Amino acid sequence: MLVFPLLDETMIATLLAPISASFASLSDLSWIATTYLIGMAASNPLSGHVADVFGRRFCLIGSSAIFVIGTLICGLSTHLWVLLLGRAIQGFGSGVMQSVVSFIEADVVTLRNRGITEAVGGILFGVCLAVGGLYGGGMNDTIGWKWAFLIQVPVTIVLAIGAWLLVRIPKKKSHISSLRRLDYVGGIAILLAIVLFQLGLQSGGNSHTWNSLLVLVPLPLSLVSFIVFLVWDSYFAKEPVLPIKLLHNRNLYLSSIFYLLNSMSYFSIEFYIAIYLQVLGHSTTASGLRFIPQAFGAAASIMLAGIIVKITGKYYWLNVLAQIFVILSAALLLLLRVSSPSWYPFVFLGLSGAGFGISWVTVLMASLSSITDDHQASVQSAGYFFRFTGMALGMTVSTAVFQKILNDGLWSSFGNDLGAGPLINTLRTDFNAVQSLAFPERQKAEEDYMNALHAVFYTVTAEAIVAAIASLCLKENELPESLKEN
Repeated sequence: MLVFPLLDETMIATLLAPISASFASLSDLSWIATTYLIGMAASNPLSGHVADVFGRRFCLIGSSAIFVIGTLICGLSTHLWVLLLGRAIQGFGSGVMQSVVSFIEADVVTLRNRGITEAVGGILFGVCLAVGGLYGGGMNDTIGWKWAFLIQVPVTIVLAIGAWLLVRIPKKKSHISSLRRLDYVGGIAILLAIVLFQLGLQSGGNSHTWNSLLVLVPLPLSLVSFIVFLVWDSYFAKEPVLPIKLLHNRNLYLSSIFYLLNSMSYFSIEFYIAIYLQVLGHSTTASGLRFIPQAFGAAASIMLAGIIVKITGKYYWLNVLAQIFVILSAALLLLLRVSSPSWYPFVFLGLSGAGFGISWVTVLMASLSSITDDHQASVQSAGYFFRFTGMALGMTVSTAVFQKILNDGLWSSFGNDLGAGPLINTLRTDFNAVQSLAFPERQKAEEDYMNALHAVFYTVTAEAIVAAIASLCLKENELPESLKEN
């Protein structure tokens, strides 16, 4: 069931150019890329709580229905705002689906054996994320980008029916009714905090200036909502959306920092490598092919790491190796030029996938080994929340950096030319326009794009370094071979 939700996280990387061309909206690139991620981030703090209250099976089917509705809206969209609405709904359903599947796994598998099951699930995760670009590019180049969404609808419906008939995971027993057990205040507060925060950041410096009302109003309101959430779930909620006190645990708060910053770096790399390739004139399919080594690196490293953890019960030095791969892959992006050898992206993305794959196992082991089994759903919800928030925040930060440097560079290169305004606007809203320029102008535009891309690559390298430092401070715990009781 998770194939399409995972593909949809990154297939948009190679669809940004055709979608932007359809709606003449490259200036809204960050919105196209991150509305899905915002929906995922908004759903994750709620999913563990709701799954405990209503049961895994109910949440799995309900989230599938939400995902299908959002996907259908995307495939039928004729305006940008309709597509963005569909992506947000899609993301909300996807976030719950991914979380619930991990909860089911935690319910039935001991922690020591999670190394193997995480390897299997992580392979699917890594491969789908990396192949998403190829899927999106292939669909666009053959039957059009809207079919990348529409094909998912009937397949997901069939899989949901199968899950309804086959999945039998009992929900927690309670003498209190399900609706009364829900943490309404905490859920609404964290939902508002996430949405308002992303709205303010996405608007600032992108579609609006930083002193506009669309920035100055949402950001303070987001802070207020987050404080309400912290206070309520810390002191008043009987069954909180997220047990805040758990984050006092060293491994849990360090893993949260890692998830946030590592996701900011990793997914920004996914999107901006795709932009780099398309600026060079590669088709969406050819761009997607460059991500195959990343899929292989993620799949192979997750499987290997899972086996090693299963056999040895150790994960710390594996994590050290992972962070070396992560930092190296991000730093090597700074070598990319218009004239770089065509094999560079293959190697760099392969290293990125390997680092991501090993980290997937090691950091999860560090966090789950620090708690009892009755808290695993909540902790995994928090982990997904920080991952998906990091994806959205990373794209917001990277897009702000990219657009700022690109705009300044294009004005510096073409600002004195006749008709500079329309030309610069075209170059900022259509990747393919670069290749249509005559040689001297094309060379200048490509250089401006590379300067903007390098600014992004410096940013993601810094994020990867801080994330690595956090993960290297994790404490290695014993991995028991039986379920831990409360």
